[in-house]
Amino acid sequence: MRIERTEGMFSSDKAPPNGTQNGTTASTGKSEESNSTPKDLPETKEHLGPSQRHGEFAWQAYPSTPFVERLDWVLDLFANFRGASWNWRPISTPPPPKPVQEQLLRNSAIQPKHTFRTHPSQTRTYPTRREMLIGNAKTLVTGYLILDLIKTIVSHDPYFWGYVDRAPAPYLPAFVLNSPILIHALRLLICQFGIKWALESIFALSPLFFSGVFGASVLGARAEPWMYSETWGPYALVLDKGLAGWWSGWWHQTFRFAFEQPSRKAIEVLGWEPKGSAARVLQLVLAFGLSGALHASGSVTGLGDTFPLRGPMLYFLLQAAACFVEGVLRQGLAGSKAARSVPRWVKRTLTFVYVHVWHYHTAHLLCDDFARSGVWLFEPCPVSLFRGLGFGAEGDGWLAIEVLPSWHRGATWYKTGITF
Repeated sequence: MRIERTEGMFSSDKAPPNGTQNGTTASTGKSEESNSTPKDLPETKEHLGPSQRHGEFAWQAYPSTPFVERLDWVLDLFANFRGASWNWRPISTPPPPKPVQEQLLRNSAIQPKHTFRTHPSQTRTYPTRREMLIGNAKTLVTGYLILDLIKTIVSHDPYFWGYVDRAPAPYLPAFVLNSPILIHALRLLICQFGIKWALESIFALSPLFFSGVFGASVLGARAEPWMYSETWGPYALVLDKGLAGWWSGWWHQTFRFAFEQPSRKAIEVLGWEPKGSAARVLQLVLAFGLSGALHASGSVTGLGDTFPLRGPMLYFLLQAAACFVEGVLRQGLAGSKAARSVPRWVKRTLTFVYVHVWHYHTAHLLCDDFARSGVWLFEPCPVSLFRGLGFGAEGDGWLAIEVLPSWHRGATWYKTGITF
């Protein structure tokens, strides 16, 4: 079930009676005609959609009528990765504000299985639409400048052109050029910042477009600011929880629901204890294995000689193993006298060190494959500030794209489209 307005689907502003959610008869255990019009409600208008909804919020089950309402419900289910307005919302996505929670309790005859519990790993929610738009606009501008700087830097290093074994850019200081460790660490750092800010910039477009451009007048509840919380958690989660904090809180959780639900169903079918060691192993292997399969699929379609299994897949499976070992060690040390006697800043420092040492020895499996597949050849910044100022490679200028997008007609329909 999803969160939706109680009024606006019908031709009058009268709210649905108890037992219905926006025109859908709630399941009460009694036999009813699923497509009949609820009592005391006027006839529905087939053209009414999201823009006609207003009033308070309630839980909405699958609508029986009209068609546009069913279509909107299904499309929202398919397109909603983070589940902000659904009862299957993962723990990493913050719950709706208190006033909305109160309306859901007050206006919904049927309360689906859900939780409004807060958690330290949840991202920040913007209280108003104005703050959300300003925050995401800042993220987009910041991301654009950082990506432009990164693209300017990588234009000098053959590693990012796909030649992963080539020497780095000659303009680097001698102590860096003479140290394979520093070269490796620098390239991984550039990759991390590039991936993070590319994703942050893309994710900022969604609230700016759906809530900023369309708004509630077109999308109704889908334009509410609390549905667009930040995508990255606080880095303090990494310092306090290590690799588990890195992957379950700080890094974006866009695909968390899809990655964690298969293991939950498997554990239920197998009858395992959900908090047992075997269940934990299954959860980690399936979640990181699915992530590895997703990234390996991109590797398969890459331009260069990539290694989907020995690259992305192996990298993510190693993360599963590391998270399990980390969890066992932390559980064993928890509450011990030695652990209690160590100051918090020392624990955080040690955690920071081992997390990044681990990534230093494993992240190249993913980053090298990205470089070979041509990820860094993509141009995200049509106009370049840093290359325009002369920091780029020879021939670079203000305009970073040489050819404007155009229509390409190929031999078949699937080879025809807009070229960039």
